[in-house]
Amino acid sequence: MVKKKSEAKLEVKSENQPKFIMIGMEYCDTCEEQKELLAKELKSGEIKYVDIDGPDGTEWDKNYDIDSTPTFMKFNPKTGKYRKVAKFERPDGTYFFR
Repeated sequence: MVKKKSEAKLEVKSENQPKFIMIGMEYCDTCEEQKELLAKELKSGEIKYVDIDGPDGTEWDKNYDIDSTPTFMKFNPKTGKYRKVAKFERPDGTYFFR
């Protein structure tokens, strides 16, 4: 059985992991808007921001095949892994989870 990329790698065994990872990029207007909207959660550490072009971002992209930004990953404390949970998109100027 072949593992899906979303099930592979980046296992984490720590209770102090952020609940969500937001993967974005510096030149992504939507990412910057989301960072402003989620400023409280980013500051508290509930959400960690990872720049796809940075060293951590390269690892996330390699393991999870990030195809658009922003992409959100959710931590599962039972498995110690992250999985893709949502993407914000802006058709007609609105945002939504899919």
